[in-house]
Amino acid sequence: MAVYPAVGAGPVSFLDANQSEQQIPLSAIFNTPNGWDATNWPPYLAAATAANQPLINALLAQLGSQGFLVPGNPPAIPALSQPTATAAQPGAMGNSITVTFANPTLSTGVVDVVAKATEVYSGLTPSTIQSVLGTSASTASGLVYVSGAPDRKMPANLPGGTINSGSKTLAVPDNAAGTAFTLAATTAPTASVTINVVVALSADQKSFTLTVTCQLSETKVSLANLLNSGSTAATALAYLVSFGGAQSGPLPGSGTVSLSGGSNGRATAVQPGAMGNSISITFANPSASAVDVTVSTTQDYATLTPTPATLAAALGTSPQTATGLVYVQGAISGNMPATTAASPLSGAGSTLAILENGSATTAFTLAATSSSPGVGGNGVNLVDVAVNLAGDESSFELKATWTLAKTQVPLTALLNQSTNPFAYLVSFAGQANGTVPAAGTVSLSGGADPQGGSPASAASAIVSQGTAASACIYSAA
Repeated sequence: MAVYPAVGAGPVSFLDANQSEQQIPLSAIFNTPNGWDATNWPPYLAAATAANQPLINALLAQLGSQGFLVPGNPPAIPALSQPTATAAQPGAMGNSITVTFANPTLSTGVVDVVAKATEVYSGLTPSTIQSVLGTSASTASGLVYVSGAPDRKMPANLPGGTINSGSKTLAVPDNAAGTAFTLAATTAPTASVTINVVVALSADQKSFTLTVTCQLSETKVSLANLLNSGSTAATALAYLVSFGGAQSGPLPGSGTVSLSGGSNGRATAVQPGAMGNSISITFANPSASAVDVTVSTTQDYATLTPTPATLAAALGTSPQTATGLVYVQGAISGNMPATTAASPLSGAGSTLAILENGSATTAFTLAATSSSPGVGGNGVNLVDVAVNLAGDESSFELKATWTLAKTQVPLTALLNQSTNPFAYLVSFAGQANGTVPAAGTVSLSGGADPQGGSPASAASAIVSQGTAASACIYSAA
């Protein structure tokens, strides 16, 4: 919401409660969505002169209505003394939260507060709901995620389902008295929290809309209690939002603020293309500034035949055409390869010669798509390849893997590619002073090979490493 500087003929003068003349400089007056605001003038908030607040508010409103005060241009965003509201959970999910203040009473210093999150997911299908909602608390895009494996059936209309501290999860029914999928709360609800779920099928019953809401309210809350995280009022609202600011600040005015600016952390495959879709990242044992991390990928090419055309199409013949960790380099004999135990690429060219079955002749040679040594040597040397010949020797399976596990990796190291131990496969983006990723596994997706354009890199949101949404709260006039 925009905040504008005041423009007028000069400072605003008035007689205070002690019949002393006071002057408010225009530089301390701003026009906000809740009207004119003088909270940047120190005497406005000082305890000894707080009794002047109703008089100042009324005077500024009158001057504004008469045209003696007008909003300046362009907008300004001053360091007002207003309290702020911040989403309890980091990530883009906080952008769905609104906070409504009503019935502010300056004489007693209390206000009614309602915090509400509303998330609407349209056009869902049984095959897309997991990728949209997430499958764990660390990958959840909102208040709930899909727990366990859904049965891939369309849900029935559900006019009202709930998740609370007693139920923990909600089994959404299908039309055959079974369960289409199960939803779980991203954060375990406290006793006063209820998450409401509505499912509505589309007219053609080929997709559905999922609406998830949570509303919390408190009446007659003082600013001191709102800002005190241990108070009853703050605790009741803490599942969705927390409040910050000076205890001597102004009481929130009537109106609704929408939280914004929330964003997710992100992990992205270093190599563009569909190859990144096989990468998974597991976080465990998060501490204040570090977390255990395992990054792995397995690329499995089944029922291959040794013809040059087949291998070229499956694996590629250069780093530019590679479909995974390795590609075929040089000549292909066309003869069936021998079963080969998992072996690393080696040598200056980071290659591996796969021998023909029953012969010392090379069937084909594999090379690394990226020959980078990685950070601390955690690069191409971790690429392993295995070949398994079918029982009837008519085809073979080729499997390429890369796995690395590290304990208590500092968040700052993950976010810097020069110190990220997994830089061979993935990069991480997020807040260096933010929360470490929550325990759980994320799978990268969205990678696509070029179809007449540029390839797309696979990626995954890491919600818990994101930025929390927030909003400024304007004072009561």
